[in-house]
Amino acid sequence: MIRSEKPSYDDVSRCKALMLKNAERHFYKDRLFVRLITRYLRDGQTLEIGAGVGQLSRLLTDMGFDVIATDIQPWMVDYMRSIGLNAQIVDCLRIVETLNRQFVNILAQGPSPFITSNLNTVADAYRAVYAALDHGGRFIFILPVFRDLQQFSSMADHWTIIKKSGFVPVTWFRHQILPSPYYRHMPQSIHNLLERSLGSIFGTRHVVVLERP
Repeated sequence: MIRSEKPSYDDVSRCKALMLKNAERHFYKDRLFVRLITRYLRDGQTLEIGAGVGQLSRLLTDMGFDVIATDIQPWMVDYMRSIGLNAQIVDCLRIVETLNRQFVNILAQGPSPFITSNLNTVADAYRAVYAALDHGGRFIFILPVFRDLQQFSSMADHWTIIKKSGFVPVTWFRHQILPSPYYRHMPQSIHNLLERSLGSIFGTRHVVVLERP
């Protein structure tokens, strides 16, 4: 998961501390969000790619879902294992080559190959996920609304690639209208209402659900 002005991944101590701080700040928003997206998951195991410190995977696991959390950074995988997650080192451009199997669900919250402005890499990332899904499998992808399109890709870029990828769109919506701390005491019903109304227009990230035919 990418954060602006983040220390290098090689600076493990500082990067880990910042990512854990961000995870804590986003916890209540993420918990509401995970409850929202579970309606789109198929029955079966879910693979999260680019899981970072594993917040979404942990929330899904706590809800009873069978999840494999993956990241390309070994120290992130070590951390996720230390908190009890089923975690593996996986390059999201080489999912099938690494795990030698397919999944019914794949979840991604902005891994680097998906958000880069290099659209060839973005296309490679979609192809890798497509190959790693069972027929009828779902890909849930979260893309922040970036302003710096010199460094990051836009949703318009992604739609062009998606149309060529073979995926069938299930749904798409914008999400997260408020700063994360505001979600701490928000009931799920209010969260859903807020996101369906204002969030769908002003949300700070895109949520895309795709299916492999």
